Amino acid sequence: MIYLYKHSPLKKQEAPHILKTEKEIKKRLAELKILIQDTKDRLPAHSVKPPVMMDLLAYEDEYDDLRKQLANLKK
Repeated sequence: MIYLYKHSPLKKQEAPHILKTEKEIKKRLAELKILIQDTKDRLPAHSVKPPVMMDLLAYEDEYDDLRKQLANLKK
């Protein structure tokens, strides 16, 4: 289970299920791209808050995992 902080667009979320189709993966990748950009926009130039950084890292990790999963589907 993944816990995200109050300011996050997702308050509490179950670990994402394994997406099975290319369409599902691409849809989630698009959502994550928006979330990543939104989170980066919230990062201050100095004194980055740990919850914001944790959100960003979680989104980027999921994005990377889905890209690998998509590459495996295309093989």
